[in-house]
Amino acid sequence: MMKHRFRYYSKNKRLIFRFTCILCSSLLVILFSLFMQNHFFETKKMHNEKLYGSWHGAEYNIKDSEISDLLDNRMISQTGFLYALGDVQFNNNFQGSIGYVDDTFLELSNIDFMKGDMPDEKDEIAIEKMKLDQMGLDYSLNQTISIQLVHDDEIISKEYRLCGILNNYSATWTSRGRLLSFFITKDPTIKPIEESVFFKVNDKYLESIEDLNQKMLHDLVINTNVEFVYDPLSSQNLPYTILFGCAIIYTLLLLIYTFRQWTNAHSRELQMLKAMGADTSSFLQDFTELMGKSLLVPAALFISSIIIFSIPLMQIFVTLIIYLLSLGIVFANCCFMVSRIPVNINSFTEDTTIIKKTIKVKYKKITPFRLMIRSFRFHWMQELLQIMICILMITTAYISLTHTIQNDSRLKQIGKMPDISISTIPETYYTIETENLIINANAYPIIDENKLNQYIQNNALTAFRTYYMDLRYYADWDSIDQSPMWNDKFSETLSFNRWIREDWNNVKRLFPDIYSSQDTSYYDFLSSHIDEGEWNREDFDQGDTIYIYLPEYTGEYITKESIPDYSSDPNTFYDTDLIYQDQTLHVGDTITLQAKNQIPKTCKVGGIIRQYFDSSEVGIPNNLYQIFVSSSFYGEQQPVSNIDLYLPQDETSENLESHYSGLAAKDGYHFYNTAQEKRKEREIIQNDLVLFTVILIAIFCILTFTQVLFISHKRKELKYQYKVFYQLGISSSVFHQIQRIELLIKIPLILAVSFGLFTCLQYISYLPNKRLMDPFVSRFSEEYWSWPIFIIINICFILIIAICSFMIYRKQKKEKRIV
Repeated sequence: MMKHRFRYYSKNKRLIFRFTCILCSSLLVILFSLFMQNHFFETKKMHNEKLYGSWHGAEYNIKDSEISDLLDNRMISQTGFLYALGDVQFNNNFQGSIGYVDDTFLELSNIDFMKGDMPDEKDEIAIEKMKLDQMGLDYSLNQTISIQLVHDDEIISKEYRLCGILNNYSATWTSRGRLLSFFITKDPTIKPIEESVFFKVNDKYLESIEDLNQKMLHDLVINTNVEFVYDPLSSQNLPYTILFGCAIIYTLLLLIYTFRQWTNAHSRELQMLKAMGADTSSFLQDFTELMGKSLLVPAALFISSIIIFSIPLMQIFVTLIIYLLSLGIVFANCCFMVSRIPVNINSFTEDTTIIKKTIKVKYKKITPFRLMIRSFRFHWMQELLQIMICILMITTAYISLTHTIQNDSRLKQIGKMPDISISTIPETYYTIETENLIINANAYPIIDENKLNQYIQNNALTAFRTYYMDLRYYADWDSIDQSPMWNDKFSETLSFNRWIREDWNNVKRLFPDIYSSQDTSYYDFLSSHIDEGEWNREDFDQGDTIYIYLPEYTGEYITKESIPDYSSDPNTFYDTDLIYQDQTLHVGDTITLQAKNQIPKTCKVGGIIRQYFDSSEVGIPNNLYQIFVSSSFYGEQQPVSNIDLYLPQDETSENLESHYSGLAAKDGYHFYNTAQEKRKEREIIQNDLVLFTVILIAIFCILTFTQVLFISHKRKELKYQYKVFYQLGISSSVFHQIQRIELLIKIPLILAVSFGLFTCLQYISYLPNKRLMDPFVSRFSEEYWSWPIFIIINICFILIIAICSFMIYRKQKKEKRIV
């Protein structure tokens, strides 16, 4: 007699459709996380290649034997060469290296041009934009430029026609040799003094590029600015890896919860089938067939997503393994539950439960809290899964919020940074001779008022800022001799040498930067950043009251490589594990400021700024011992030495750059242009900001969907639970008290554990960049965190829970009326 195969659930089309929807939705969450991770990596890689080149490695000043070995190596796919002919001197100042490159180098470097192109004729030259700024030349093409080419010990005078202006690149590249700022064609009369090779390896050898350093090249430079191989734990990918992990865990928990609820809901039906002769193995075979049919659509979705989104094979393989493991855990969990269902059909009763009077009296005396505990014991697994899913989603929302705020904060910082900075060129203020060297002390000349108006009176500007940086005065106060700045261990290991130098009488003094401005932002900065003392605008404007910047500082960034043997010499040893601060000056003390051939100025210290501030956030320099004065400090004169200009973010920007470069070149001012760099960085951060904002919104959508799913399951449980409580003689008010107590315990628990888990993840990400001057508590500053938005997120979560509970309550009241 042929035994028929048991097929019950695998023939249920409605059940197959429901499982298919669940599996598809879970797969979509994983695919979305995977796609965003891959998309972000490729976008970041493309951007970094534009900035730092697409070359993988380089060898500066390479030998001929190494070149031949490199060209014969099968790991190498492309090689580009850079030939340095010497150095450039302009107006007796060193400006950079000059030479020529081949076409492959140009392809690997991704250098782009602000104007013009690479030279084709022997009398043409292309120059990096920042070098034109340093040389005091404008951005006009075809202008004649006379330079001195220093080749070994020979100086060759050359004259070229400017044919191209390169956007800045050399200051950001990783190098151990010469990078060219001046590009010409090959000159057969001048032999290269240094030959460097930049190469690209085949993709399959990217992870073993270090082997070249051990086998062939002795001083290999790897382009670490670009992440060519995907590393999920790198600083740029770690946030997305965490989000991807959260998506996997969410999917796993949701599937386990859904199938567990389904098994509980069909437990009576499964018991009846067991009583009719269906054994556990038959159930497992039937359930396996059900899962197989339900996976047909997700499999087609997975394959089509791979083709459409071009996800790498390794990530596909890892994702598939994780997804199948998740399904395996879900399947095992369901099989375990099915196997525990008893065969005895009499273990279930009808809906109307017969309860003895003594039991009713007992339950009536139990408090709502104890009833809630007893109720929780019967479905603790489902409740625990719900709590875990909510914790995971809220924690993910916190992580997305952190990166959204970081990007927004960085965007504001970029907005406060000037596009163009113009300053006068420092002139010699006095000269002295010491035993070892001649010291020239410089000071900034003042910009003429008529010239100043030419720069700031332009309707195309979005904003401007003017200030005066005075380097002429030394400072003196009563207890200055006790200041730690005189200790050799500080002057040797920290950069005090710019402020501590001999005066015109050959006496070592402190020459602080003295900052003054008439901008409103300057007064706003002082009024909000004073830590000791009080802000008094009236006294400050009189010119007799000053404010000084005395922050904490440390040598934690000092390395043994930068200062050899600094840790072995007791005279110059600096404890890098401690924080130092000058405490010899106090509010109300008198400070004397003295310039050469001028009457000493005696001022009162009105306040001290102790906390470190970021100059990019406020637009004001943050040099140690910096003194802030008003324009009245200089009498009727209102000096200006520096101009910061803010350009519009449109097509007129490049015209303004050329206009102001021409003005600065004509007036002989120093011109520093960062407009292009700002535009590029702003674009990247804006994309990241939009991405994390979308992720944050998506998280709340998923959270809402999850709560709606919980409602449908919870409603059935509460319906049966209400009947039991009714038969126990417990009133509906007590039943609703139980639900309220459950919410009052569950919601704070979810929020507290979520914030604790988020804090742990933040600390883990903080550890690699741990700094004395950047403690962990700074991760909850305005730059990284927003407490108001944090509160709003928690309120939104509470509202979602409250609305869902209200929907359940209304449904119960309707059902009660029907009964």
